[in-house]
Amino acid sequence: VCSRIHIGDYMELQITCIERASLLPVTALEFCSITGIEFLLAGEGSCLKAFSCDGSLLIKEEVLPFRKIHGIRLAPKEVHSNPSSALLLVFGHKGLRTAMIRYEDDSLRLECSRKVTELPDWILDVCWVAFHDLEHLEVVAVTAHNAVTVLRTSPTEDTAVVIQSEVNCILYSARARLLGNSIVVAAGTVFNRILLWHSESEASPGPTRVAVRLSLSGHQGVIFSLGFNEDLSRLVSVSDDRTIRLWNLPLDWKALEGMEQHACALVLYGHTSRVWDARLLPGCIVSIGEDTTCRVWSYRGECLQVVEGHKGRNVWSLAVSRERNLVATGGGDCSIRVFTLKSAERDSECAMDVKIPQLQSIPEAGHRKPDAPRSVLLSGRTAICLTSDGCLYALEMDTAPGATATPVEKDWVHILHDPEFAGYSIMALSEFCDPQELRMLALGNLRGYIKLLSVAHRGVCSVEATWKAHEGKVFSLNWVSCINSSLSSLLFSCGPEGITICWDIKPSEGHHLTAIFTLATLILPPSKHRWISAALVVQDIDDCDKSIYSIIAGDRKGSLHVYRSEFVPTLVEDHSITVTGDKFMEPLYSLRGVHGPNGVTCITFHNGSVYTAGRDGYCRQYHLSLEGRMSELTKFRVVKGMDWIERLMFIDGDLLALGFHTTDMILYSCNQNKYIVRINCGGGHRSYGFSSKQELLSAKEAFAVYIKQSAVCLRVASIEAYFTKPVLQPAFVGREAVSLSVLHSDLTSGTGLVAVGSEDCSICLLLLQPSASNDRDLSPCKVLKTLQGHISSVRALSSSPSCHGNCRLLFSGGARASLKAWLVPVGGLDSENGGDVTLEAELFLHQDSLKPGRGKGKAKHKGLVSELPPECRVMALVSFPISELCSSDLERGICPHTSALHYVAAGCSDAVIKQYVYNEKDRSFCALAQLTFHDRCILSMEYLIHRDTKKTSTDAGDDFQKRDTFFFNSCGFLFSAATDGKIAVWSLDRAISEWLGSQGHSLTKDEDSSLKEDSAHSVGKTVSLTSDLTACETGQVPDLTTSIEVHQSGINDIAISSITGTDSYHIATVGDDNALAVTHFSVTTSYYGLNPRANIVVQKQFIEPSAHYSSITGVRFINPDVLVTTSIDQRMVVWQIVDRPSPDATPDGGIPSLKRLACLPHSVADVSSLRVYHSRNGTVVVLCGIGLQCFFMQRL
Repeated sequence: VCSRIHIGDYMELQITCIERASLLPVTALEFCSITGIEFLLAGEGSCLKAFSCDGSLLIKEEVLPFRKIHGIRLAPKEVHSNPSSALLLVFGHKGLRTAMIRYEDDSLRLECSRKVTELPDWILDVCWVAFHDLEHLEVVAVTAHNAVTVLRTSPTEDTAVVIQSEVNCILYSARARLLGNSIVVAAGTVFNRILLWHSESEASPGPTRVAVRLSLSGHQGVIFSLGFNEDLSRLVSVSDDRTIRLWNLPLDWKALEGMEQHACALVLYGHTSRVWDARLLPGCIVSIGEDTTCRVWSYRGECLQVVEGHKGRNVWSLAVSRERNLVATGGGDCSIRVFTLKSAERDSECAMDVKIPQLQSIPEAGHRKPDAPRSVLLSGRTAICLTSDGCLYALEMDTAPGATATPVEKDWVHILHDPEFAGYSIMALSEFCDPQELRMLALGNLRGYIKLLSVAHRGVCSVEATWKAHEGKVFSLNWVSCINSSLSSLLFSCGPEGITICWDIKPSEGHHLTAIFTLATLILPPSKHRWISAALVVQDIDDCDKSIYSIIAGDRKGSLHVYRSEFVPTLVEDHSITVTGDKFMEPLYSLRGVHGPNGVTCITFHNGSVYTAGRDGYCRQYHLSLEGRMSELTKFRVVKGMDWIERLMFIDGDLLALGFHTTDMILYSCNQNKYIVRINCGGGHRSYGFSSKQELLSAKEAFAVYIKQSAVCLRVASIEAYFTKPVLQPAFVGREAVSLSVLHSDLTSGTGLVAVGSEDCSICLLLLQPSASNDRDLSPCKVLKTLQGHISSVRALSSSPSCHGNCRLLFSGGARASLKAWLVPVGGLDSENGGDVTLEAELFLHQDSLKPGRGKGKAKHKGLVSELPPECRVMALVSFPISELCSSDLERGICPHTSALHYVAAGCSDAVIKQYVYNEKDRSFCALAQLTFHDRCILSMEYLIHRDTKKTSTDAGDDFQKRDTFFFNSCGFLFSAATDGKIAVWSLDRAISEWLGSQGHSLTKDEDSSLKEDSAHSVGKTVSLTSDLTACETGQVPDLTTSIEVHQSGINDIAISSITGTDSYHIATVGDDNALAVTHFSVTTSYYGLNPRANIVVQKQFIEPSAHYSSITGVRFINPDVLVTTSIDQRMVVWQIVDRPSPDATPDGGIPSLKRLACLPHSVADVSSLRVYHSRNGTVVVLCGIGLQCFFMQRL
């Protein structure tokens, strides 16, 4: 599964490079059947993968080195008839290679030809002619200049005959088919035309020109793909104009003279962006496009199904298995998805609209209008409806999707009629637990009464109790789960003035009601809509072994209220209860308006966290402490466009969200990134019912009921495709990866935890896991988690060790000058009960910009004004724990909380470097200083901690402890680079030490003392800059030590390496001028009393002016004298710093220079970042751009 390349042997330096893992766009797919078993072949970069249909990766091997696989073509039965193997041609760029897959002893084995055959032109399509063995074969290849090459290979010599069309033009696509002895070619030109021509495969050697027989016009853009049906009577084409066109070819087109025009038979328009490929099947047409959808069309022009799931903006490859009716798609997000065509049929959804029988006029009800449905619920397959006249009906749905029999009006079963529940009434149904147990149905009315009914199988209901609960209208009824408790579902009823009662319904052994208890009486804070819309109860055990319950209630105004108390059961004997003011339980605290003004709709518990959702389209995750305190971990939007979430369900690690988008009711899968169910119900402002989580798991069908135009509408949709494994390979990121950070690496095991920032506003956490036997053989990269929250591209990432045990802090920066701090557990992310990533703090830099100028108010008084534009982008980040500067125990004793303090610098696109101190204890950013030297956009930054061994803080004696500032025997430097080609070096230790001295009195506070009623439980906070500007006001900003002019244009990356045993370093920089520069400098330290002052002395500088063929984007040291660079030219170059002897050699041995050890092509296009981490026996190099690739480098 690895490609091993010996890349260097210079000056006794030997390095071996092995590709360890890759996540690249899937550019080719093909199904193959061996001994009746279906496999899926995928081209990813230069590697060929083979998957079983259950998702197991069976083969991964490099087939086209230094190329990208663009197509896979199986040999037909006429060429290769052995059922125990599959013969295929793999092509890409100008090369093609033959391979054979054998299935032996329940395993696949791939055998390739010894060489890659290279053609002089770009290959667009290939087809088989004859096969003898892997080294002797005959194939036909269509190339990019509208020509066909008939290729015959042998171990000694290859022969090629070129057949050129008379129209010599550049092609974007082509398709070739062998029909008898003729080669039939359909060519898609850059001039929006399709040219059809044919030639004999036994053409004579020498140049041959063939006339075009048919020209097809109609597309308004270039032709991206073409495809024939089986008998060549139809042709499908896709184009830049977003259309799919079907052409009926005349039977005698090969006999036509000249380029005859032919009209298009069908135009399909539905993709919202460019269409990349399409396939003709006997009953439908399948297409893929840039809009990340796969669409299934009928030959009448109807769009039968839109299959979603890929992230980003491209589905690149398509394959169809006609034997198993499967369709596979491969995307630019590196994922592979499979679905069956039968799941795309329209009759997979059964629609029924049933009216309730009209009742006669009921004088007691006092209603003149005809009776009509008021509210509906769903219990299994039973729809329960309550009408305006207080009548309760039930309807059993026994039909399956696609059945012809549907319920009619007479199928409704009348359960009861109660005039007390006419006019106004509400319903709530207890949660589904066991099919054999009863569910409880609660009804509430305008006079404060609650009626309780038991709902058995097939909708049989019986009245259990009726009692007066409130002195007025019952505003809401909610059945609530009790976590960590033996209590069954509790009923919460809310009446006037926000008074909410918690009821415990006790069933007998026969599941019938025996008693009703009140457990607690709550009161909601005053608001316009003062009633509960969702709730959750969690039981804890205190130090005295008492059961304490935390009640989390969400109201109709979008706020969360937390109550903390014991439950005191009180039996309701006379079916009424009197509530007095001294029984009210006030909330412990409230989080106001967290879900907007339209209300909280769902509160659920999963893996130790509380999840809430509302009609603002956001899902929030909270940690609930033993004291009942809720702290927000993260918030995210489930899917763009869903602004109304009604329910959250966790199934096998996947989050399903039920909600509404415009007029549709949708069920969305976060893991599969697609809609599972979509029903046009008219919108969310109506009564509805939907299957519970347990019902979805047991029935593999989704049942929905809602009211529309005075009719009860029933919908049944099959979701069996969701429970199959549609994702053979999970998604990486949807757009280009633009930033990279190594969070953790294990020297012993070689495991690496990597964070990748993307253009799709997300951060992807990857785990690189070596096998137990050899850390060179890496299993595929495992995508652990995707972090959401940024509103634009995540351009910068940086990590720092956390004071919270086995965790790392991850700082991310993006557009709108946003800076976020995440707490990432190093271990357990890949386990079911492992830790979760939490969003600790969030800061918008433009709100806290510090520039001298003319302002108003406090800014004018301070001489500061906010000038950082909100469009400013964070381009580079640097972070490290301040404890790295406090290297002695004496310093840590004076400032015990330095382990929780982190220095963070953000380089922005407006040439400003914003500096902060991040405090983990209170999760806050505090402004340190602002640096301005560059007049151009900051592109990269790096830091250096220099250890001074000549003087320590203990030398200062008692005078040191009397000072307000701190003495460091380590010096901190910040290196910044911009588009002006200069490096600025800043000294950090003095400003940080004086900031610690000014803030030292506040660092020993208990971390809980900073918690306040509401703000302490939100995501992080930012200390006001006007109160923390001591360093800035006194002028103690980090010193500009020196500046170095290195490149002619922007500097994209910086790497620093220490020279062992000295105070000298190498700093390597790469830029847009294609140059690699290495500067040798030393650090000298002088002292003024107790104040250290460090200086940078540049000693040597040597530049490789043409290190790559295009802009260099990454550089890192893998050893003190060996470094690696990467560029847009898709090459990774390994360099060694050597001393070249010279007559005027320097005292330390010679003139330094760079020695190129090797150049290794890689498959990551538009590479943006390069990082390394060290393993047990070598170094792992990680590249990211359009995809990700890892290499293992070992020094022998």
